Order: sequence, then structure tokens, then C-alpha cells
Amino acid sequence: MIAEQRKEIAEYRSIVYSRVFEECEGLPKNIRNAKALAEFIRTKPIYINEGEIMAGNGQFCNFSVKKSAKAVPPQKSDPRIDEFFKGNESKLYQFGPGGHVIAGYDWVMQVGIDYLIETARDCMENAAGYARDVAEASYIIITALSDYIERYAELAQKQGMDEIAAACYKTAHKPADTFFEAVQLMWLIHEVIVFEQYCGSMSLGRLDKTLGVYYQRDMANGTLTNRRAESIIASFFKKLGGLRRAYQNATVGGSNTAGEYEWSELTVIILEVSKKLMIDQPLLTIRWVPDMPDRVWNAALDLLATGIGMPAFFNDATVIKSKMHVGISEEDAYNYGVVGCVEVSVPGKEFAHTEGMRLNWAKVLELMFFGGECLYNGHIYKLNEKRSLDSIKSFDEFYAWYKKEMLHFLVLGMDVMNLIDIDYGQNSPTPYMSSLMRGCIKSGKDVNAGGAVYNLTSVNGAAMADAVDSLCAVKKAVFEENRVTLPELAGILKRNFEGAEESKAYLEKDCPKYGNDDDGADAIMSELVSLFAEQINSYRNMRGGGFQCGLYTVDHHTHMGACTCALPSGRSAGVSLANGFSPCQGADINGPTAVLNSTAKSNLNILGNGIVVDLKFQPQFFDKNRLHIRQLIETHFKMGGYELQINVVDRQTLLEAQKEPENYRNLIVRVSGFSAYFVDLGAIIQNEIIARTEYK
Repeated sequence: MIAEQRKEIAEYRSIVYSRVFEECEGLPKNIRNAKALAEFIRTKPIYINEGEIMAGNGQFCNFSVKKSAKAVPPQKSDPRIDEFFKGNESKLYQFGPGGHVIAGYDWVMQVGIDYLIETARDCMENAAGYARDVAEASYIIITALSDYIERYAELAQKQGMDEIAAACYKTAHKPADTFFEAVQLMWLIHEVIVFEQYCGSMSLGRLDKTLGVYYQRDMANGTLTNRRAESIIASFFKKLGGLRRAYQNATVGGSNTAGEYEWSELTVIILEVSKKLMIDQPLLTIRWVPDMPDRVWNAALDLLATGIGMPAFFNDATVIKSKMHVGISEEDAYNYGVVGCVEVSVPGKEFAHTEGMRLNWAKVLELMFFGGECLYNGHIYKLNEKRSLDSIKSFDEFYAWYKKEMLHFLVLGMDVMNLIDIDYGQNSPTPYMSSLMRGCIKSGKDVNAGGAVYNLTSVNGAAMADAVDSLCAVKKAVFEENRVTLPELAGILKRNFEGAEESKAYLEKDCPKYGNDDDGADAIMSELVSLFAEQINSYRNMRGGGFQCGLYTVDHHTHMGACTCALPSGRSAGVSLANGFSPCQGADINGPTAVLNSTAKSNLNILGNGIVVDLKFQPQFFDKNRLHIRQLIETHFKMGGYELQINVVDRQTLLEAQKEPENYRNLIVRVSGFSAYFVDLGAIIQNEIIARTEYK
């Protein structure tokens, strides 16, 4: 039944949007988009299926309206734009602006929908031009939201679901007062967010804090039990689970500015519900401080032991510094939540294009070795300085060249991001999301056009470990041991090690690798991270904000790897690149402590968009060493670590799941910042996860 409902809604959305867009041709795009979404939610089929305790469809539709976000901007005559999009084809870059936001759920639940309607109406009366269009678009869609919630109230009343009906009638206009009202309203707000957006990763912020005030109030007055709260959260999570790989993240725990750890029994309930349901949505993130209580620790480790890769752990001390480094106030930095995979964001206040651009560090080496040519598709790129390989006489000279070329392609990408950003808000307005973010309506700007309190642009790195391992190999093989010249190495790489198997084995096994607590390799990584991040952090965007840096890859390390040639590290052409800020798969041979020592040597306080560090433990080992693993995490964070995620799964299980996927439909694994059903992943990603070092 649910699959049929999903199909019906998807088809209906396409029909409504096409019709309204045609009827509204010539109107401002934000008003057109608001009218289309308003018509859709006012008229789309709605259901409350048997056994459900909350209103809402519990499933989402596939987006059928083309993304104007990816259209080439009017400045298309600028040669940098052609170079950038050519680089996107070669996977030198990955490009994807928009979305990835935590809406102001807590704010809306506190002020009520009527307040948003009145605010939009007042702004319409006192504004002109584009600012009035923004206010009118908000008025159109928030009024429709109120009507949408009332539709569910009427349906629930007809079906004899009095609690749902009462909650919906009330929250269609007024603030939530009870725990059930808060969760019901949060879901319906979120459902419409997903209907509007061009992409996934619409995340929930600090879920236990947002809902905690209602939970504690109801518990105090005796109108709620933990068992009832658990059933409400379970219903909410099942609805979120209606869309696989949607990257909907919920954050729990964390400190306040007074240094107090903010948690309640609801924090534990959220972790326990995820353990019981064993589904991939929502992703869960837990914020760590040194005095995180045992009650929370035990629930987190119990969930981790299931093998679904949740929760991910974030270190408050480092993360908060990283957000303040990019201009977030201390108070707002303390209130951070996690978007999508690992992107750190301020709920209701920050729009940061968290997937704006990603640069393939290893591809830069490929272009250097082959005079700017991509061996995957033959595209030629203009290097900052085209050099003859036999003219380079030292590793320091080669390394300095690499740093110049990396910055050259980085700056090119950021320049183009700014050119695109000029028109992004006009071309791709999201009036509903703008209504849910503080500041947009009163400032007269769409959230995509600089209306948020914090307006950032994000650039992420990929293949960091591949680049560092390759540089270490060049240093040792070419300049220290004279086993091969740079031109000879280029020939070996071009042949993908054909006829050079001995050289491949040497490069793979005998050269230093990042992730083994090797000071030489780690020093190169540390220098490149600082160089990369500070160049990004120094840039300003077209929406009145700055740029921020992240070191995570989602699943793009596999797609980029497919288009990247053989590398001096010994990696063959087409093989997946490293997962996030983790070592290359199988290169970390000195154990998990060495991995974490390596990552902590870089300055992580400057990475405002998050990182991924992944470890994989065999289930039996994890079960016997829970205390030691907790101590490992705590020690790493005390050393300045940023993020840590853990897979608890054995290689044999993954191999069997590849052979007999029908028997492993419910197997969930951690990929890179997100968890997903293993059988839903492509073979390249599956093989990359299998290839990671397994601690046992």
C-alpha cells in the first residue's frame, strides 16, 4: 500500500508543478515556486494508515522538477566556468550547491504558524520589489501549511483519531504545548520541507533539546510516560525512514555555554529507538564532552554494537572552535547540529551550500604528471605552471609545485562558485525553507540569496590520504632511493602498472602511508590541510558571508576514483579513493590508535564544515572491548579529534551479502558520514567498505 501511495504522490506532484508553472509563467520565481508547493500540499492525497499514531504520509516522492540550481549562470562567456564544468566531468571537481539545512523547527514550534503568517503579511505591507515578493511567497506557502495540517486534523477526526485531530487543529495555528503536539508538528513541517527541496539532507538539529522542553514538562505533570514517549519517537523515525539514503541527521547531547552537558532520558530513548528499529533513517550524531554520563555512553555503545554505523561521535571542543573560526558567534556555535553526513550547522540560522564544491587532491597529481591531461577522458586543463618532469631535481621542488597547483585549481573552483552564487538565489528560491529560517522574511531575502543569519559557502576535500601517500612515495622512490625517475614513474602510471608489478608492490608496501602514526606522512597531511583550509576560509562569497572547509566525501570518493588514474601510492586506476579524512583502504597497518594519532596531528579547529574518520571493528572484538573502545574515542577527542564513526561488521558477512543480497536486505553499514542498506550500494562502494582495514 505504501509503495502505491508513494507512486501516486510522486506522479501528482509532477502534474501539479507542471500545471502551476505554466499558469504562473512571468511571475517571480519565488512566488511561482510557492504557489506550486501550496497547490500541491492543499490538494495532494493524504492518508493516516491503520495502526499509525501520527498524521503524515510517512513516505516521500521523487523530485521531477528540473534543478535550475545547476544551470550555467549568465556569465557563461567567462572561460573559468567552462574549465570548472570540464573539471566536473573529469571528477577533478564535484559540484552540487543548495539544500543541506537545519530549519528552525524549535523556533516555529515556539511561536506558532499564525505568527509566521502575520510576520509575512506585515512585511508585505511594508516592503516593495523583491523584498515584497519574498514576503508574499512566504505568506502563500505558510498559509498553505496551516491548511495542510488542518486537512490532517479533519481526516483524523473522520477516522476517530481524536488525539491526532486535536494536535493538528491546534498546531495548524498555535505553538505546540505537549510532547505529542511538538513531534507531530515537527514531522509535518519536515515533510513539506522535503517536498520543496532540490536535494536531501534536510536535517533535524538537536532533537533531544528541541523536544526536551515538551518531554520534561509532560513528564513533570504526569501526562507522559517514557513508554509513550518511546512509541511517539518510533512513529516519527519510521516516517523519516520512508526515504532511504536521504541523509536526514538528528543530533543529541552536547554542552551549553556554561559547560553543562545537556541531556535527559529522552536522549537515551532516541538512541534506544534507533537500536530497536534498525533502519537507516534518521542518521544519529552524538555530541561528546569529557563528562558525558555513563547512561548516555552505554546507550550509544549499545546502538553502535548493532552494526548500523550509528551514532557518529563529534567532539564539542574542536567543533565549536571550528564554527567560531568561520564567523559563527559563540552562543550559536554551542548550539550546532549536524546536517546530512557530517556538516556542522546552526539550526534555523545557517545556509552554507555544504556540498557546494569538492576538490580531488589526487587528480591534481594526475594533471601534473601528464601536462594537464586527464587520462580518463582526454580533457586538457591549464596548469598554473606546466613543467617538464625531468627538470625537477628535488622532492621539495616537486612538493612546492604540487601545493601551487592545488591552490590554483582550488581558487579557480571558488571563483566559479561565486559566479554561480550571484544568480543562485534568483534561479532556485525555496520560499518555504526561507519562512522557517530566522531573518529571511524580515530581511527581504530568500535563504538561497543571503537571507539567513549566517551565509557560508563550503568547499570540501577528497583523496587527501591518496595525495599524501603518493607524495610520500615520490619522495622515497624517486628522490631518496632513486629507484625510478619522475618521467619513468609517469610511464608506469599511464600503463596502470602493467609490466611494473614489482614497482607497484614496492610503492604499496614499502613507502610511508598516512594513518600509521608516521611523522613524515602526517606532517605533509597537516601542512596541506592548513594550506587548503586557510585558503578557503580567507574567501568571501556573494551573499555577504565567507567560505568554510570540510574533509569528507559522502560517496564521491568512489565516483572520483573511477575517473582517476593510477597513483604513485601504488593504487590502481579506477579504484576508490580514500573515504573522507580516513587513511587509504588497507593502508593503516598499525592499528586504530595509530590512525587517530595521525588525524589528530592536523589542525582540525579550522574545518567548519566537518570531517569523516572511519574505523571498522569485527563484532566479536567490539563486544569484548567496549570499555577500551570508549577510552579510545575519549583519548582521541582529548587530543583534539573532530569526528569518529565506527563500522561494526566483519568482512565475511559483507562478502556473503554481495553474493546473496536477498538474504541481507536489512544489513546496514556506515559509508562515509552516512549509513545505508548495504545491498542498495553500488559494487564500487561495497568493495571500498570491504577493503577497509578490519580490527580484530
